[in-house]
Amino acid sequence: TEWLASKVSLPERPNRAVTLSDDTVIGRLGKEEYLILNGRNSTSDICGELDTSWAAESAGDGTRMGYPLPRADSHSWLFMEGARVAEMMSKICGVDLRNKSFPPGEIAQTIVARIGAVLIRETGASEGLHLLTDFASADYLWEVLDDASAEYGGGFVPAGRK
Repeated sequence: TEWLASKVSLPERPNRAVTLSDDTVIGRLGKEEYLILNGRNSTSDICGELDTSWAAESAGDGTRMGYPLPRADSHSWLFMEGARVAEMMSKICGVDLRNKSFPPGEIAQTIVARIGAVLIRETGASEGLHLLTDFASADYLWEVLDDASAEYGGGFVPAGRK
């Protein structure tokens, strides 16, 4: 935690997230477990920079605890936004995701469509919802979300287009 705190701003407690000026999201999942998502529209690569710094600073000293795990090695990542996302998600998730109950910066580690998931309410202009699940279930989840969003007039937009 000390090493990471020397590099970036961290949330003060578990199940909270901060969004940096370049839209990078840093979520604190546990006492010393963090999830870092590069900004969706950012040209910076904080994850890559941290990985490089970690490797350079920990080479051979054997004193550092923990290790980085690239998100792509474990989780699929979707970003959802729109006026009815919370209502749509209520069909497949037991967490009340309306802004008054799940404000910007909140994290829920829960079940979505029978899959373990991490939900992060982004802070900033969009206040969208990040959804991370086991990447092996991504195709199934895509179908579930496509079905649920169709009922509310929604759908998928390829990355980089709005």
